[in-house]
Amino acid sequence: MSHNSQLTTGEKQKAIIFISTQATMVHANLLSSFCSVRNLQCNRSSEITLNNITRLNNVGATCLKEEKPTEASRCLNRSLELLSDLSSALHTQPIKKTCPQHYFVKTLRSTSDVNCSSNEMEGMSFPQTPSSASVSKMLYIYQRSQYDEGMQTFMEPVVIHSMEGLSKDLYHTMIMSIVLYNLGHVNVRTGDDQRAAKYFNRAMVLTQVLDQYLDCTNSDVTIACKGNVSTVAVLHNLGHIHYRSGRYNDAMTTYERALAIAEHKFGPHHIDVASTLNCIGVIHFHMSQNVDKAMEFYLRSLAIRRAILGNHHPDIATTLNNIGRIHYMKDEYDNAMVVYNEALQQRRLFLGRDHLDAGASLCNLGQTYHQKGELDKAMELYHEFMVMAETRLGNNHRDVAIILRSIAKIHHEQQHFDKAIEYYTRALHAGRAALGDTHPEVASTLNKIGNLYFEQNNLDEALKAYERGFEVEKLVLDADHLNISVTLNNIAEVYKKQGKYTHVLNLYKRVLSIQCKHLGQSHPKVANTLGGMGQIYHQRAEYDSALRVYQKALCIRRAAFGHKNLAVAATLNSIGLLLYKQGLFKLSLQCFKESMCIHVLLSGKFQPDVATIMCNIASIHLHTGDENEAMNLYREALTIEREALGCDHEDVVSTLHLIAKVHLEQGKLTEALYYFQEALEIERRIFGNDSMYAAQTLSHIGNIHMQRGEVAKMMDAMTEALRINKRSGQADEELAMSGYDLYEISLKHPECAAVA
Repeated sequence: MSHNSQLTTGEKQKAIIFISTQATMVHANLLSSFCSVRNLQCNRSSEITLNNITRLNNVGATCLKEEKPTEASRCLNRSLELLSDLSSALHTQPIKKTCPQHYFVKTLRSTSDVNCSSNEMEGMSFPQTPSSASVSKMLYIYQRSQYDEGMQTFMEPVVIHSMEGLSKDLYHTMIMSIVLYNLGHVNVRTGDDQRAAKYFNRAMVLTQVLDQYLDCTNSDVTIACKGNVSTVAVLHNLGHIHYRSGRYNDAMTTYERALAIAEHKFGPHHIDVASTLNCIGVIHFHMSQNVDKAMEFYLRSLAIRRAILGNHHPDIATTLNNIGRIHYMKDEYDNAMVVYNEALQQRRLFLGRDHLDAGASLCNLGQTYHQKGELDKAMELYHEFMVMAETRLGNNHRDVAIILRSIAKIHHEQQHFDKAIEYYTRALHAGRAALGDTHPEVASTLNKIGNLYFEQNNLDEALKAYERGFEVEKLVLDADHLNISVTLNNIAEVYKKQGKYTHVLNLYKRVLSIQCKHLGQSHPKVANTLGGMGQIYHQRAEYDSALRVYQKALCIRRAAFGHKNLAVAATLNSIGLLLYKQGLFKLSLQCFKESMCIHVLLSGKFQPDVATIMCNIASIHLHTGDENEAMNLYREALTIEREALGCDHEDVVSTLHLIAKVHLEQGKLTEALYYFQEALEIERRIFGNDSMYAAQTLSHIGNIHMQRGEVAKMMDAMTEALRINKRSGQADEELAMSGYDLYEISLKHPECAAVA
């Protein structure tokens, strides 16, 4: 019979249904007490059984609230067995159907059977807990259930209260829906989402039928059924299972269905509507970071909650915290701080200062200060959260590892390298204890440790950390996962500094392949990798290959960012360097000038990149014989570098050397000596008295004294240079008395930093 069809008068007279006595069948007639005669002994027995079932359910619900899922399962499963037995006993008499029962029979059949057949779960797939064999290619999807996003509105088990005025059949069906619903929660607590979903779906079959029945019955019965499980509650739990497993599309469909039912049943301004709107906002937030759509639903939820609950309530704080995350994601840090602060104050008021939800708002506020560059305030909040997390969660918890990494990052940014290493190491230990040795977050921490060593030029330790992270990623990620490309790129940067260009090029090619597969061939990250390949080809004097990849990178960046962009300017500078090497000075000059114009337009004149390009332009003028123009540009670059970087900087030293060499070529020995001596003073302050940089400059100074006939001064300079050279283990031939190339120009290439 069709679900929506109506019985004719003749059909009603003939509709006599006999229900099977098998224990797997559930009572199919909610109104049997009004149209059939029961014998008194059966009624008395069923009353006793229903009371026992009610008591068992309530004990099970209490155990579940007390985090005793094993005891809860025992009580609830016994309750379900009694319900099945009672269903058999009640169905020994023929039952006459009355409206609206014409759609009950097919719907209720087998509701008490907890072992769902496969076709009944069609469309609902659940990831299995990864075994040691299958875990290697699976990303870990983890929603932190300790913190409230407003997704757990209907997470409490239901206690059965008195339902006076209801028929035994109606009471029986309502109890069945509650027991099944509570068993769903038991399996959620024990981590068996697939079995939990089966119970929730069984419960929903009953709640939907009850909803339809109550829609066409009198208000007294509706009031008596007020304590029943709602379809909206069941849908919320099914949606949350999808959400925890990362199946956001399925979760969205489920919550949208719950919203439609809640608005139809209660109207648009009900608290259940507000809860569902918040959940849909959370799903939008996690689905490709659709933050504007998420904000729309959060604001609708907040308006309803404030109208019903007032301005101060834990649920208000939850929605505010969610709204703060939207502002944070959109870089609206001042707005984020306002709502985070309000959420924090309310959570402390209602939940206590040491509650984990208060800690979540505290951590979020710390992250906002961190992004604003207020590192001391961020550090204070991070430490406060860390103390709370270690107290509540223990030292070896994932979120302790996360906050330790955040603290380490601030120390890293403040150049407190020893402290940064200390906290990254603690984060690594906590992460391994919480998640195991083979987890993406462990690999991420190793990568950050590698970055720290790389910045300190400790290449051996950097490479060890990167390679350890890579070994973890190979176990837990697909071979072409984007995170793999990041680690490979970092390893390539170490090899680049070590001069192992063949290794670097091979790694860049692997990175490029992964990026093109996942991001497409026109993504800015592809341009970054092409730029790195261009530098290697340049170093290997493979100029045609270098020009080819640079031009590809330039096209991608112009398409992505437009012509007036700093990444475009950097690529033009690289192409200019390449053309200079090939002797194409006119084209090289055009590239340098266009690059410098973009930098000046976007960043102003007094910044290091402008000085670098200015030196490159000066080198072209020097090579083409225009020494005066070259000298003017070198001096202007020196002024910019001193303004932007300070006097004691290696870029300043480099430019001083260039100016000194030009003076030397022009025969202006006094001027050349002046600039070499100034460079020597800075080198000693930066690198120490016994650095090889100082030895090389002393060699130049000694040559000038020799040309001026100042033998004693020449001997002093060269003796000091030789002493440094021997102490450093270098060959004496490194220090030339004559014959050095006065036209040797250092074209500047900025170092590439490790990828974070």
